Amino acid sequence: MKPGLFIAIGSMPVLGDHAPPLLLLAGRFEEALPPALLKTRTDARLVISPWSDHLLEAFDPVLVNAAVEAACVAVHKTPPAHPTAWRWRLIGAVLFERNFFIRHLYNLHRNGERISHPECGKILTLLNTS
Repeated sequence: MKPGLFIAIGSMPVLGDHAPPLLLLAGRFEEALPPALLKTRTDARLVISPWSDHLLEAFDPVLVNAAVEAACVAVHKTPPAHPTAWRWRLIGAVLFERNFFIRHLYNLHRNGERISHPECGKILTLLNTS
């Protein structure tokens, strides 16, 4: 099995001979690898976001959209519309935060903390019965 594309975010991999096409994604304020250094690569397509740093690159809409479009082209599919992709990302972030909150409540309850909010009590009752 040979991958059709290798996407690197905030890094500069050396893939060797017979490597798939390489897409480098970086922010203008990248701390680990300055964009000037990434621009020296002749074996890769480079996308630089104008407002991102190393920490925020994975959440940058310019870089995410470039990665989605390149991945779709590599598998011969039509890329989703940009708002659709970001809608799914937002839904994922909301679900993550919800799960984080519930886990935090459960840990507080398990450690003997008193939780007085009625909605939190309902959540903990559901967790204790499952």
